[in-house]
Amino acid sequence: MRLDERDLEILRILERDARTPWSRIAKELGVSESTVYLRVRRLIEEGILEGFTVKINKRRLGLGTTLFLLIRVEAPRIKELRAALPRVKYLSEAHEVTGEYHFLIKITAPSREEASRSMDEIASLPGVQDLRILYSIREVKRDSDTISNLLEWRAVQREP
Repeated sequence: MRLDERDLEILRILERDARTPWSRIAKELGVSESTVYLRVRRLIEEGILEGFTVKINKRRLGLGTTLFLLIRVEAPRIKELRAALPRVKYLSEAHEVTGEYHFLIKITAPSREEASRSMDEIASLPGVQDLRILYSIREVKRDSDTISNLLEWRAVQREP
């Protein structure tokens, strides 16, 4: 599916605030509400828009410890670890990566003790050879401008 600028603008607005009413989006873009509705429905059907979410302040919920783990795994056990990781308590993100390590994991837990329990759980999984631990001291930015970044990149690509 090819996205035009109007699709991207709708996504940019929804990415900023998923609760934005169709009427406000329509007014901002100078189109009808039904146009916005039909485009959003098409974006959902095409799998580009996967859902509408909220941003949660994890610290205010008592999840004040964030750490990242780099995990090296025995090559024959990568698939097994990939399947086991989603069951780890307090795991908030898991990425398979290239390089010396195979996975980059984000743990968001109520305390260092709970985070350590999650690390211990991961370390005990079959095939784990090495863990590198990085404690986050401060969140500087959380990605919520994917569409804005894409629009900026497209503008740069058009410049002579």
